[in-house]
Amino acid sequence: MLYQTASEGKKNEIKTLRLKLETLPVEGSIISADAMHYQSETASLAQRKMR
Repeated sequence: MLYQTASEGKKNEIKTLRLKLETLPVEGSIISADAMHYQSETASLAQRKMR
């Protein structure tokens, strides 16, 4: 596990993941998340960061 953080309630999990994707160096890594994060905006952000 590279990083883990708590979010403030269920409604903030998506925002928390997006913030971590924006700040962590994830190039060449595998990103795993539950189905809640299967959204086009989150996937696009992850894809951009993986390059």
